[in-house]
Parts: sequence; C-alpha cells; structure tokens
Amino acid sequence: MTTRATCDEGYLPQLPPGAQTLVRQEQASGRLSRLLSAVTEDQQVSLADLVFVVVADLESDLGQTFAGLFMDPGEVRAELEAASEAGRRPVILDVVVKDDAKRLVDAMEPEVAEYVRLRPPFAFVLFVVDRFGEPSITMAAPVVRAPAPGAVH
Repeated sequence: MTTRATCDEGYLPQLPPGAQTLVRQEQASGRLSRLLSAVTEDQQVSLADLVFVVVADLESDLGQTFAGLFMDPGEVRAELEAASEAGRRPVILDVVVKDDAKRLVDAMEPEVAEYVRLRPPFAFVLFVVDRFGEPSITMAAPVVRAPAPGAVH
C-alpha cells in the first residue's frame, strides 16, 4: 500500500506559486510520499487522525522557527548542503500527528485552528512556508493504492 498526495486532487493549484513550487519539489523527490507512508505505518495513523504536514523553506524566518522545533543543528546543516548540491530549495519536511498535531494547531493563529476543524476525516493538513516566509495552508486527500480483492485474471 502506498499513500501519496496528488496534484490532481485539486489542492495544489490553490496554493500561491511559491508554495506550489516547494510542494512539487518534495513530490518530485519522493520525500513527501515516503514521509506520509512512514507515518502511516510507524505511527499507526488512521484516516480519522489529524495529520499536519509542514513544508517550510529553511531560508525564511518562519522556516527557521519550524527548524528549531523539528530539527537539530546537524539536520539543518545536512539539509542545506543536500539542497545546495541538488540545486533545490532547502526545506524542513516534517509531520505532526494525533494529539501533538492538535496541540500545534491550537498554538497557531485562531484562523488556522478554525480551518483545521473543517477537515474531513480522510484529509491531511498541508502547511507550506515559501522562501519569503509567507505561510499557506490547505488540505489534501491521500490516494491509497492497494491490490483489488479477488483473483487476478
């Protein structure tokens, strides 16, 4: 079973261009799919659980704030070096789930918490900070692919 966010779900075109670029970069590298698959398996996240995905440009002030929350200095240096070598934007890509995600959302602006309350049980929240430090938030539905039950003809 794989879980991935797709552009054809309709959420990506609604993000500002800088945020779209970061999400597409992480999709193309496969990091976003690997992260969501790992969380689904390792954290035993169900579709009813709150999954809050952070994609933030490390060179923005808000990205640095998230890096301070989720990464140690060695991880930040490694990401900056890897991004430079690969010719991509350096980002923090992390996910917060279940009760930790609820606490994070509650600590943010009231508008964010209100928006997240609208989340259908099958969607995850995608929070993107572009290179200029502009935050964007949207929701995305994962696409789950598994073999169909029954015999293969």
